Amino acid sequence: MKKLLAIGSLAAACTTGCVVDQTVAPQESDLTSTSAIFLELSFSGRVVGPATDGAAQQRKQIVTQLFYLSGELDKVHGGHGQFGFVKLDNLQTEAHGDDLVITTYDAKLPVAWPKWRAVPESYQVVVPLRVDDEGLSAFNNQYAGTCGKAKYGADTLWYDFEPVTTGCEMDEAHIVDTVAAVAMSPDVTTDKRPEFERFWDDGEFRAVIVHGTDGAWSKDESDIGVREYLDFQEQVKRAYPEAEITTESTSYSIFDDWTLTVTVPTYGGGEGRLIVTTLLTAPLKSIGSDFDERFGPLSRDADLITYGGHSGLSENIKALAAKEQVKEQHYQVYFLDGCSTFAYLDSTLVDRRVELNGAEIDPQGTKYLDMIVNAQPAPWYTGADSQWTILSNLAGTEQVSYLDILSDLSQSATPVVSGEEDNPSIDQ
Repeated sequence: MKKLLAIGSLAAACTTGCVVDQTVAPQESDLTSTSAIFLELSFSGRVVGPATDGAAQQRKQIVTQLFYLSGELDKVHGGHGQFGFVKLDNLQTEAHGDDLVITTYDAKLPVAWPKWRAVPESYQVVVPLRVDDEGLSAFNNQYAGTCGKAKYGADTLWYDFEPVTTGCEMDEAHIVDTVAAVAMSPDVTTDKRPEFERFWDDGEFRAVIVHGTDGAWSKDESDIGVREYLDFQEQVKRAYPEAEITTESTSYSIFDDWTLTVTVPTYGGGEGRLIVTTLLTAPLKSIGSDFDERFGPLSRDADLITYGGHSGLSENIKALAAKEQVKEQHYQVYFLDGCSTFAYLDSTLVDRRVELNGAEIDPQGTKYLDMIVNAQPAPWYTGADSQWTILSNLAGTEQVSYLDILSDLSQSATPVVSGEEDNPSIDQ
């Protein structure tokens, strides 16, 4: 079988990092990020995986495959794909040996791209062909170390897979090697704001602040995650010195359970109750049902849900999304302040809302949901300040645009807002 050096004949035309041919300057516009622009990579692909009758499983196979773009996009360009929100069309499936099928598809992948970097006219897409357990395990073991550092082990080769920039040799039978057209995303929005009027429609603003430790399984103040959690509590207490504070019992997965309640002026006039509950937890991918039993009911009534801590190479982010409860037509904002949450958040939150609210009312699952995520790593030392920035702005009495809110967050994390396309503009 033919071996490929630097992945295909197009590599000779690439600049460093699989950008093909010319580049064009990014278009200037107001976006829902202060440090990124949004691109759309359009390409045709194919994937081999287990036979399935469900469209959801077909989509999962393609998303698994596309995660292997993470390394090149991030480590070389400082960008990230929003893999869980890839738009797919023209899916065609046929048998491919025993118990496997090959699915061809057309894809449009959203990508957050640094504003300061020139935008390529095209982008070389190199990903594994097979994503069944046996095929993917063999692929990872064969190419870990030569086509990416595999910093966290062969099973997570996708995290730093760099087939073009490393110049690795790969068997063409193991990969999909194609070129994506690059365009500015048609989905960008301008000057949107949170829907402040909806927060107070029941007279209360409820915030649920989930914060993970850096590694400790206790409220150990030598842990930087614990220190940021306690720092956030201190900021809230200083802002509302007259507030009532209560605590709940701790458990296996919850090391601190703290609630602040205070009467405050509300957006639109009048007074309401601000209720802030903070939960200090172990890594979400590893916690028990005690967290689910506490977080689920809290999340159902929350106006704001935030998470600060390790993303766990996506596992903590997906775990939090899986554990939420949802109230019909209830507007919420999520702030996921972990590393690369733009890439790691899948469509679980929006799919659940489409099912609950109905596609005729909420076709994208974002009519009642806005999401603030990071396209790059989030520094630990900014965690408390970022949580407070989000809470104080959303529970405030004045209109603030999302761009203004993002400007007060850590720019190194490249914060991004999505789901706000149906929101009012500032001063509306």
